[in-house]
Formats: sequence, C-alpha cells, structure tokens
Amino acid sequence: PPTSTRRARPRRRRQSPRSQQDRLVGILRPTIAAIMASRKRRAEGVRMTFGALKPQDRGDTVFAILVVVLFAAALLISWPWEFDAKLMPATVAWAGLIFALMHIGGRFIHTTGEATQSASGHQEDHADSMLVTLPAHTVGMRALMFLGWLLFYLGCAAVIGLLPAMLVFLVAYMRFDGKETWAMSVAVGLATSLFCYFLFHRIVGVIWPKSLVGEMWPWLREINALSVF
Repeated sequence: PPTSTRRARPRRRRQSPRSQQDRLVGILRPTIAAIMASRKRRAEGVRMTFGALKPQDRGDTVFAILVVVLFAAALLISWPWEFDAKLMPATVAWAGLIFALMHIGGRFIHTTGEATQSASGHQEDHADSMLVTLPAHTVGMRALMFLGWLLFYLGCAAVIGLLPAMLVFLVAYMRFDGKETWAMSVAVGLATSLFCYFLFHRIVGVIWPKSLVGEMWPWLREINALSVF
C-alpha cells in the first residue's frame, strides 16, 4: 500500500510542574528578596532613621518634586469636571501623587547600625551599597528611556485614546524593552486592556477624553462600545 507523505505534527510539550514552580518563584522573587533583606537587617541590628537629604539624592528628589507638581496640577485642572469625566484622570493623579510623595519621603530615611564596608574602607548603608554598582550614566540613560516610553504612551493616547493606547503601550514595552515573546506581550496587554475596558467603560461608565481618531471619525464616539476613541 502507498505510504503517506504527510508529516506528523510535533506535539506541544506541556510545562512540567517544576517549570511552573520556577515561573511562580520568578514572579514572587522581588517580594521574597524584600522580606529576606528586612530579616537580614534586623539580624544585623540595622535601624531605619530619618535624616538630612544626601547630596547624591538631590537630583532625584528635585525630579520627584516636579512629578508631584505635575500630578497636583492635574488634580486642580480636573477638579471642576463632572464626576464621570474626572474619575479616570483623578485616580491616576492621586496614585501618582501618593507614590511620588512616598518616594520623596524615602530619600530622608537612612539605615544606621552595622554598615557594609566599601572597597575604599568607608562605611556605606545597605541602600547605597546596592547603588554603587550602577554608574551615573547608566542610571541617567534608563531614566531617559522610561521618560521616552511615557511620552510614547501620551502620544498614542492623543491619537487613538487612553484605553487603546494602553494596549499598544503594554505590548510594545514588554516586547521591545522587556524582551518578552509576542505571545506573552499580547496576552498581558489584552488581559489588562479588557479588564480596564469592562471596569471603567462598561461598569463605571467613564467618559473618555476625545482623541484625534475620535475627532476624525465622530461616528465612533456615537457607538457606546467604541466611544473609547
């Protein structure tokens, strides 16, 4: 009898429980590291105290203060708006304001007690010993990179709207900056965008700011399901 020339499809390998555990540990690694570092500081007698601002933290603190001013201005501008219109920007502004203030407060917290010894023999606290490995040029380039991604999101939001821009931003950031696969980037972007769509658009009923696409094709905003543009 003639033999078939079709090739059998390769079977997909199922992830073993071990690989799933490794992925879960990778996700929880920052939390585990923070807990272990806190226990280590307690064992070494390291205490947290308030103190003056260090000279190397002045630039970072000035930038954080500018961020606070930016979010405070957003709150003042959106204050007279209707509740449905200001819900989304006010939520983002309040969250950004709180995190920026927490960041500024953290600049005045120092560790005292047993300190780590640097190569030159000077004592440095644990926070500083983690930062000495990164040169100022690297820190500055990373800050500019994050600023560029933020401006990219704002530009996309002005063109296609806040919610569609979230999907574009998440997929692009995870794929090109986070070096994730296309499947993972699209999955996370779709899951996050759909969650925000049903929460803020369908349930809360947020009135989204108009975008360039919405101005060019006004009929999109007349359809409730597409009024995110």
